[in-house]
Amino acid sequence: MNKVMITGRLTREPELKYLESGTALCNFTLAVENDFNDGVEFIPCVAWNKTAELAANKLAKGLKVLIDGRLQIRKNKTQNKTYINPEVVVNFMEFIEYKKSNGKSDSKTHSKSEEKENNNNIDTVNKELTDPMDSDFDVPF
Repeated sequence: MNKVMITGRLTREPELKYLESGTALCNFTLAVENDFNDGVEFIPCVAWNKTAELAANKLAKGLKVLIDGRLQIRKNKTQNKTYINPEVVVNFMEFIEYKKSNGKSDSKTHSKSEEKENNNNIDTVNKELTDPMDSDFDVPF
């Protein structure tokens, strides 16, 4: 089975091209954190057809995306040298952050002020809750 799932940030704007046949092709690179040595890996990705057009319209440099795809190794030979170019062919993508119409990014993550407000709400609810053993209801078992 050849399956790759990665989450990372775009290192540059996606490049959308159309082949002579009219097929859409979009290239972009993801910066993916490496937990083993606290470094970053740069993973080239390629999307085709509708996925390519969607990537070009919705993604922008710095935005975070989850990619589900397969690994493809391309080999190029030029004057006694062979170049091996691994890349991820995108089957599915999930936008963790996406480009708004005004060019700024939007995210499913919360800001620190929203997190603080949510934590205060949780603390309030926790204070209102009492120990279940102090209540008058019977346990069903």
